Amino acid sequence: MASRCWSWFSRTVVPKTGPVLLAVDDTLARHTGKHIASAGMHRDPLLSCANRLFWHFGHNWVVVAVVVHFPRWNKSYSLPVLARLYRTTKVNEALGLPHRKKTELASELIALVSKHHPGRGFKVVGDNAFVNRSVFRHLPGNVDFVGRGRMDAALYDPAPEYRGVGRPRVRGDKVASPQNRRKKWCALEVDIYGRPATVKARVFKAVWYRVSYNKELLFVVIRDWPGHVKIEPFLDAVGYG
Repeated sequence: MASRCWSWFSRTVVPKTGPVLLAVDDTLARHTGKHIASAGMHRDPLLSCANRLFWHFGHNWVVVAVVVHFPRWNKSYSLPVLARLYRTTKVNEALGLPHRKKTELASELIALVSKHHPGRGFKVVGDNAFVNRSVFRHLPGNVDFVGRGRMDAALYDPAPEYRGVGRPRVRGDKVASPQNRRKKWCALEVDIYGRPATVKARVFKAVWYRVSYNKELLFVVIRDWPGHVKIEPFLDAVGYG
């Protein structure tokens, strides 16, 4: 069913050339009642805030959607094509199943799309909940992942060339985190929700060992983003192949 659904999207609404834009996220489906299979308590992202968390009983789905742009209306829509149910540790113990994190489910869905279309390139976008080793260390070769990083991320230079003496290094010397970078800001003209805006950016490459192991990532640190007070770090990871 999932394969037929994805095939229909690829034939009808996905551009024939260029990378396909995908979005990955989890979504809460609230339910009530004691006999809802595999349901559990999950954080409600719509009601929760930094100072207070809200929880609801129901299903939590990890979803991959195709982002399609319609120039006639200058709008983009996310059309879900694949989903997997996330079960809490307590539910998995009751069912006798191993626990699998949301990020592991997301990684499997991304790999499934890549496997069915090895000749196409994909660019996946997700929030900081999916920027971790479970996703980044298993990216297929035809997939790029763009997500939000951390200002205090521990970054390193790439590993130096192995000279045949001792154990090969997997990372180089430690370098400044995004918040401690002294590189000059450059002005960028961008489109944000169809409106032109000017933002300041710092662009650099580094290894985020905890997330990407020895793979170098492209970091883009943004400030003066309309409606945002904080400085936002973003990163781009290219698949391992």
